Amino acid sequence: MNPINIERMRYLLRYAPEVESGLVWNLTLGRHIVEGRMAGCKNSRGLFYVQVDNGSYQAHRLIWAIVKGEDPPCQIDHINGREAGNSIENLRLAPRNSLDNNQNMRKRSGLTSKYLGVSWDERRKKWVANIQVNGKYTHLGSFDIEEEAYTAYLEAKKKYHTFNPAPREAQWTRS
Repeated sequence: MNPINIERMRYLLRYAPEVESGLVWNLTLGRHIVEGRMAGCKNSRGLFYVQVDNGSYQAHRLIWAIVKGEDPPCQIDHINGREAGNSIENLRLAPRNSLDNNQNMRKRSGLTSKYLGVSWDERRKKWVANIQVNGKYTHLGSFDIEEEAYTAYLEAKKKYHTFNPAPREAQWTRS
């Protein structure tokens, strides 16, 4: 990640929660940089990037730097799970980086259960609950009922995932 020159970024950009990227240009420097116009472009994952002084910066990191006055010392987490949600209220530091951000894992499609942390064990004909803690999976038990396995997962999540102790609804339910 490029270090952020906060004074330079505050000169060029301002935080604007009313626009999708969360940033607008403070001045006009040509065809693409126009005062009041939204700064940044969205990538395929929905993250906004801003090109400044031959460097590329994630918009949410620039917003943190501009509003909080510090170059973020670690990853920035989007609290609501939507990477395009760049309001300052939706951003927080993830001090342990990927270990904290892993607590935000989404349920992947194509799995055997409708719940995050639960899978079907075909050999035992049981629902199995697992949770990732500090980068390692922990087995929570085997259950006859899918919801019981999910309850075990939720209890473990409250205990072990202090950064994000509750799953987001959109993360674990099927569409």
